[in-house]
Amino acid sequence: MRSVSLRFSSRGFTLIELLVVISVIALLMSILLSVLNRAKEAARTVRCEAHLRQVGISLIAYSSEWNDAFAGPCTSGTKLSSAIYGDSIDTPNEYKNSITGSTAPSQNLDWVSPMMGASLALPEDPIQRQYEIFNNELRCPSNRDYYDREYMGSDKARLRYFSYAAAMGFHVVRDQQDSQSQAGLITDKRVSDRVTIPQGYFPNINKIGRPVEKIFAMEGNRYINPDTLEITYNKFLKQVVGGNFMVYGPSVVEKGDPFYGMSQDSQLKLQEKQTRFAYRHNKKMNVVFFDGHTESLEMEESVKTAFYFPRGSQILNAGKTQDTHDSEGSVP
Repeated sequence: MRSVSLRFSSRGFTLIELLVVISVIALLMSILLSVLNRAKEAARTVRCEAHLRQVGISLIAYSSEWNDAFAGPCTSGTKLSSAIYGDSIDTPNEYKNSITGSTAPSQNLDWVSPMMGASLALPEDPIQRQYEIFNNELRCPSNRDYYDREYMGSDKARLRYFSYAAAMGFHVVRDQQDSQSQAGLITDKRVSDRVTIPQGYFPNINKIGRPVEKIFAMEGNRYINPDTLEITYNKFLKQVVGGNFMVYGPSVVEKGDPFYGMSQDSQLKLQEKQTRFAYRHNKKMNVVFFDGHTESLEMEESVKTAFYFPRGSQILNAGKTQDTHDSEGSVP
């Protein structure tokens, strides 16, 4: 009987087959990493909005306690202004005399400490308090930037770029003579060629317009060098142009604002600076409104001038705002 010999081929992969397999694996990994990155950014967006919801809750609580006023240079911040200008400030004494310890503003424009100092158990020392606010308690998780110099604390710590700014237009006071305020409070000279607030306006929720339509705070802050993108911390106690806590917003911008440079050739376009410092979440900016609700706004929606100024303000030169839908007249 003839025996049959069976032979099996043990041929390996060719170079082309290996390259195909490697390419497929690389493609799958890139897709997976993209999905993971989007999931991580979605989680960071949720955490950021949670911070802003805390701000909204604290804003409502503060206003309920202080006759519908909200924290800023004309209320809690007058204590610091009083130390510089004396006791001639024409604001209720209750605001000057009851803000102490962890709820005392670290600068006259600090709205965080008066509203959230107690609930966040912030340190009583103002330097350490700012460090906690900027670096830990209210840091947007997508904010990875530090100021370009060491913080003024004794430990020489690095200080994060502050994640959120209050809408400065609501903290502006304009007296009947439209002159520089003797109280050292913010006036609207900075943007009065574009938008001016009503005479007699005072920071109070009942005077801003519909709270559901007005932004109290947003992502992004001041003191950004437009050429180097370095950011500088402003340590002075009394601020008059926003300081480290306030900015006018993306409709009316100054050179050091994170929104500066979006308007080019009559069109709006996000640059690296905006996506790095303000529109951090898939090119959206998180905001909190005066009624406490939060939103994540596309750039085109976020530039609406009426978001950042009280009802009755006047748009004097629509061509100098970044809201392409602006026209001269009263802000609703």
